[in-house]
Amino acid sequence: MSRPKAPLVGFILLLGAALGLAWAAFRPDPNLAALETLAGVFDMAVSLDNPIRPPALPVNQPVLANGEAGLAQMRYDSLGLSQGPFVAIRRSVEVYSWKETPREITATQSARPSLEERFVYTTEWTANPVDWRDLHSFKDRQFEIPSFKNQDFLPRLLSVGRLEIDPVEVEFLGWEDYNLNSGELEVLDRRPHDAKYVYSRADAPQDPHPGDWRFSYQVVRLDHANPEITVLGSLERNRLVPYLTPGGKKVFLIATGPPSRLRSFLHDEIEPLRLAGSYDVFLLGLAVILGLAALIGLVWRLRPRPAMEA
Repeated sequence: MSRPKAPLVGFILLLGAALGLAWAAFRPDPNLAALETLAGVFDMAVSLDNPIRPPALPVNQPVLANGEAGLAQMRYDSLGLSQGPFVAIRRSVEVYSWKETPREITATQSARPSLEERFVYTTEWTANPVDWRDLHSFKDRQFEIPSFKNQDFLPRLLSVGRLEIDPVEVEFLGWEDYNLNSGELEVLDRRPHDAKYVYSRADAPQDPHPGDWRFSYQVVRLDHANPEITVLGSLERNRLVPYLTPGGKKVFLIATGPPSRLRSFLHDEIEPLRLAGSYDVFLLGLAVILGLAALIGLVWRLRPRPAMEA
């Protein structure tokens, strides 16, 4: 009875693979679409090299301004780092915290298990520490969560040529992890640190206690010998402001170096998404071919055969 159903099963598998192939080929990827929008804005932007006097341009015209960076009154992290050859510094905070995980209750346990039987308590470094008051069992687990937050340290004033930029509004590209042992930045107050983290106390790396904190840093480098930056946005009088796309998306990007470096950042983000989409299409296309081969094989096996002669 099962043999006549085999072609139907093969057809259903083939149809599912074909529908999956169509979905993978034509579904919109919001991340890829957003990046391709940025690349399109880059390609149609008007280039402004070392802008001194703002040119007359249509309202909301995308521009690509490139020239020497003007920095003033750089904000720095008073708890960790002093000034260095960077246009932006990002501090990420982690706290050594308790972690509560529900325990699987077995049939052999009592009908009313205790809190210690219902939950497993471990400790970990985390960017999202729990409040000990939210633990089901907080006896001997009280600790103080530091008030330090993740924070970007930016210049108070930023410009390219004579065009002013709001450093809070613009999106910086080119963040990289900072090696605290490189010697480029001074660790203030002689705080204990290794290559990646500044710690709350000397024993925290080897013997952390709940409530201990550690900072890691990312930076956007600026070559002081050639302090060139590139900004993608729009022009409003003598200021660079976000460009507003027809779809309502704001575009306001900054990268150190020439325009080609900003373009390379966009390219490096777009290509992996395109390759991932191509890989999905390849796998589903392979599934269609295999499903079709299986269906043909089943039909061939069930074909009418001539009767054997006596």
